[in-house]
Amino acid sequence: KGGVSGSVSYVWSKLLGNVSDLTNGFLNTTGNPGYQNFYFPNYEYSTLATDIRHRVVGTATWDLPVGHNKRFGGNLPGWANQIVGGWELTTIIDVYSGFPISMSVTGAPAFAGTRPMYIGGNPQTTGGYHDRLGGLAYGQTQGYLNPAAFVLPLSFQLGNVPRSWAAIRGPINFDDNASIIKQFPIHDQLGVEFRAEAFNVLNKVNFGLPNAQYNSSTFGQITSQYNLPRNVQLALKLHF
Repeated sequence: KGGVSGSVSYVWSKLLGNVSDLTNGFLNTTGNPGYQNFYFPNYEYSTLATDIRHRVVGTATWDLPVGHNKRFGGNLPGWANQIVGGWELTTIIDVYSGFPISMSVTGAPAFAGTRPMYIGGNPQTTGGYHDRLGGLAYGQTQGYLNPAAFVLPLSFQLGNVPRSWAAIRGPINFDDNASIIKQFPIHDQLGVEFRAEAFNVLNKVNFGLPNAQYNSSTFGQITSQYNLPRNVQLALKLHF
């Protein structure tokens, strides 16, 4: 109505498997969730590193009501209508779950597993993301993961934490993009399209994954940004 159209979609999915990182390493966005013992591949069945459990995508397009045959500016002279009339605004909002976290260890005894033992309790800390970056350099005393929920595996003991654990995920991701488009007809099928596109319009930070190497000095700290700052690009396209 009024030159506005849009849609909203929701996807629930679950990606499971015991595929080795030797064959899907290029897909492992959360690091290197390798096998603890290649003789027991069934033990490695877990949520895969690229699992996105929930995803909501909304898009809207608005034919701006300015210019000839529109609500505003219907009496504009031709040259003015070519400048301010006929613009189309499109926005896309994408909100989706964080990726599963793949844990490892350091300082374990000889012949121990490569992942920690989960001993109970909440594996993640609570609170807002900005309060859980971790490390005194960030002004916090807690990180994203709870070290009290884990211990090192013993010699000849495989860690019981799954290869990629759905119970601990990185921060939720939020993407917002927008574009404004104007068509300039020249003759018959000949015309020019101008586009101004902005990615991460609100310039929000999507935090990266925490350091998931248990027993390291920076365990649970988030020190990276998953997305890029606001990016704007302009383009001209010739149609013929």
